[in-house]
Amino acid sequence: MAKRKREQQEQQQQPQAGLLPQKKFYRQRAHANPFSDHSLDYPASPRAIDWAPHYPAHAGSAKVPEFADVGCGFGGLLIALAPQFPDTLMLGLEIRVQVSQYVQDRITALRVTNAAQSSDSAPAFQNVSIVRANAMKFLPNYFTKHSLSALFFLFPDPHFKSRKHKARIISPTLLAEYAYVLRPGGIVYTITDVRDLHEWMKEHLTNFPLFQPVDEDTLRSEGKGPIIDAVYHSTEEGKKNLLASVVVSIIVRFEALALVALPIYIIDPSCLPVLPFFPSNHHHHYTMAAPAAALAVPPSILDTDLYKLSMQQAVFKTFPDVQATYRFTNRNKSTLFSRQCAERFRTAVSHFSFLALTQEEREWLQNACPFLEPSYLEYLSGFRYKPEQVDIEFVPAGDDGGQIYITITGPWVEAIMWEVPLMACLSETYFQTVDKDWDYEGQADLAFEKGKTLVSHGCAFSEFGTRRRRSYRTQEIVVENLVKANEAAKGPGRLTGTSNVHLAHLYGLEPIGTIAHEWFMGIAALKGYENANAKALKIWEEVYETSGTALIALTDTFTTDAFFRQEFAEDTPRAQRWTGLRQDSGDPFLFGPRVKALYESLGIDPATKLLVYSDSLSTEKAVKIREQCTSLGLTKASFGIGTHFTNDFKSLSSSRQEKSKALNIVIKLAQVDNKPCIKLSDDLTKTTGDKATVDYVIDLYHLPKS
Repeated sequence: MAKRKREQQEQQQQPQAGLLPQKKFYRQRAHANPFSDHSLDYPASPRAIDWAPHYPAHAGSAKVPEFADVGCGFGGLLIALAPQFPDTLMLGLEIRVQVSQYVQDRITALRVTNAAQSSDSAPAFQNVSIVRANAMKFLPNYFTKHSLSALFFLFPDPHFKSRKHKARIISPTLLAEYAYVLRPGGIVYTITDVRDLHEWMKEHLTNFPLFQPVDEDTLRSEGKGPIIDAVYHSTEEGKKNLLASVVVSIIVRFEALALVALPIYIIDPSCLPVLPFFPSNHHHHYTMAAPAAALAVPPSILDTDLYKLSMQQAVFKTFPDVQATYRFTNRNKSTLFSRQCAERFRTAVSHFSFLALTQEEREWLQNACPFLEPSYLEYLSGFRYKPEQVDIEFVPAGDDGGQIYITITGPWVEAIMWEVPLMACLSETYFQTVDKDWDYEGQADLAFEKGKTLVSHGCAFSEFGTRRRRSYRTQEIVVENLVKANEAAKGPGRLTGTSNVHLAHLYGLEPIGTIAHEWFMGIAALKGYENANAKALKIWEEVYETSGTALIALTDTFTTDAFFRQEFAEDTPRAQRWTGLRQDSGDPFLFGPRVKALYESLGIDPATKLLVYSDSLSTEKAVKIREQCTSLGLTKASFGIGTHFTNDFKSLSSSRQEKSKALNIVIKLAQVDNKPCIKLSDDLTKTTGDKATVDYVIDLYHLPKS
């Protein structure tokens, strides 16, 4: 009886209801797999869409949709709202063929019947349309940044099984897309009749940094009452659940067992960064707009260390088809991350896909780094980070937080770029969300004094602090004041540059970089561990020997003992060709004397070779090493100083007496083409990789096992 009465009411509300399509001819399964290939046509970008066929009455108005109903079903919400907001364009997105066709036919019929009865120049339902689309994959292809004022997710597929939760329409990555298309103050409306899904959506929306709950009374006072009423009552599911709650009892409604409505979430209207939109034909888009203070997104694709570019070029030229896996390690297990930190970090990573080399940056690179060849710069110009290559997992460890696990998988030539900006992003996010007991006071003066001390004591030094910086702002403060110190201080030392390519560009410095461990690790896994250092050096030379760039060999990947004893010392011509050596683990005060003895044994003047020290340096340590090198006649010593520059803070709670510790984190190459990669180093606590392979290499090189 109730159903018949409801159908009669609907017919009275819709003129010439007999012309409307009947649902029974359009029935289809309740849900569709969003990961399947549905043979969809979709625009390359929102700017490629001609909305005139969708909204012919508004053709030429330059209007675009402001309301979007994701998974609109049979269009109940759209049809309910269209007459109430006649000047607002609305778009439904539905993946199912039959259902989307029904909505299209329904809209067409309503336009015809209303036009026949209306004497107005603008009959109803001219402001509503539908596209068949997979919103989980293609949402940014339809809507430009900040174009929507309302997003609706009404009774979405609950995907009950745990392994299916990744298909839920509310997730951290997708929330990033929703934040991108929503304007500041835009509203997300959600409703479900599944308690578990309600808790899931509530948790993710609450933890997401860009959304804040807004109560229903506030929205009604702003004139959004008709929208809220339509959310509750216009859909098939809403009508069924409303009726059921009335029939059962008011207590069921109170406990939200029959109908669970989430708080409505409004996008935070605080400062939003301006990021370009790059149309893509890929199925996955990771886009978002966020408060600048909330997300540690690199300002440029060049906000990385130079060695990532030089090594990417080497891989691009020699191993373009190799697959690689990188893994993150938090060396200090007592340092815990929060779930908020993990979610914010994941959101920031989703932003990386927008980074791209500008034409001006490319022209600067051509001049500043002539060893980067035109073919590589062309590749870099088209390179985009792919956030789907990064798997981020938060594992709780009690009430105080948990650990973050990161795995990066993809072609080596692409995955190689993640390490530095990803670590910088995580570090900054940690100090935004977990350890906030600090501020920037005194950082400029501190950097200036450090630079002044180094210059006055004759140290040639570079800023190497990108990976573990407290924030991008910190590193910029440091570089700016090191430049000032270099100009103001009197002494034989000098600032030689910075490893950060973006900051080198901004401050007119030389970008500084050398070969890194992962090159030796990858070559050893691919070519065999016997004489691995020699193999890695040989291939590197083949890439760069005619480029004019300095060849600086890193000695400790499989220990400096192995490097000196088994490879470098046996090839005097190579030792002569290579500009110098870099020390990155072990005792730096033992390194200088060993290097001097090695070169002298080969008949090479040690004073002609460059020594680069880069392991956990402070200003004081660099000055002492410099004094030793001078006494040894090693006049070409240089210092790459990182964390001491960009993450040297004191806690506020201790009245700036106690150190605010930096994160001790690394990302290392774990596999290439499914072959394990290892690193031994001269510090046993830094050994990483497959234990069986570590043991094999230790035996191969006749190294001590402890």
